[in-house]
Amino acid sequence: MPVLSASSIVSRIAANMAHVAHASNATAMALLAVTARAWALPLAQPAASALAK
Repeated sequence: MPVLSASSIVSRIAANMAHVAHASNATAMALLAVTARAWALPLAQPAASALAK
């Protein structure tokens, strides 16, 4: 099983959202925004604390 980088996982999620977008663009954008926030918070917090040290 290949190891996926975070960027490739996010790009796959974005691609999946793009497929959904034609059916319900507003819903897809809302899901993408929530997904991006859910990914950004746990990734950004350790980075910020590491930089602060």
